Amino acid sequence: MKTWTSFFEIFSAHPDLLKGFDKEPSIRHDLNEWARFLILFEAEYSKKKGFGEYVNVWEVSEVGNRELTNSAVLAWLLDCNGSHGQKDIFLKALLEAVDSHNARNFPKSCDLPTHYHTFKEYSHHEDQDATDGSQRSRVDIEVRAPNFFLLIEVKINADETGDQLARYNKLFEEQSCMGGVLFITPDGRQPADSELHSKIATVSWKTLSRAFMRQVEKMPRNSHGAITIQQFCEHAAKF
Repeated sequence: MKTWTSFFEIFSAHPDLLKGFDKEPSIRHDLNEWARFLILFEAEYSKKKGFGEYVNVWEVSEVGNRELTNSAVLAWLLDCNGSHGQKDIFLKALLEAVDSHNARNFPKSCDLPTHYHTFKEYSHHEDQDATDGSQRSRVDIEVRAPNFFLLIEVKINADETGDQLARYNKLFEEQSCMGGVLFITPDGRQPADSELHSKIATVSWKTLSRAFMRQVEKMPRNSHGAITIQQFCEHAAKF
């Protein structure tokens, strides 16, 4: 709204721009042409619908705002071995989109190893030799390689849980390698603990979606993969 208000204020301040707009435009109504358009449109729409071009798997599956489900889809996109066939382009795009201004030494795309492994809902234990299943941290998404360790916490509707981000940061610092902790939220907010602002990078879902869309535009136009990922980007941008 502020953008439009500024536009009209500037526009009205230059009366010379209004010349020629003092008369109502004449519009020719041709009902026959309109009827012909509707017939052609219906035929083309029916053909594309028959080919399944309007199928949206994310709407049908009712992914909605469920964090675990959306996190699983994100992990799939970040996986260099994912069935999307785009290797590491989405993780590189994410690293470049991250607001790393306050996070110390957060990696860029050029720092990403050629080969890495992506895990979802990965659990870390207090005692690495423990057999009782006691959990210290369950990380939404992890990216691991020799000398590279990235932990990603995903939020949509929920708030931070206790000291989870501090624990994730401790996990990362124990590795003494390239990487960091990334906090993904609808608004790209920083952690509630101000002491973590210089340690944890942030990004919003909307920024992430725009970065992914730029990669989708490089994929074969109207391919199954491109359409599916584009629809997820449009879905995630609404968080």
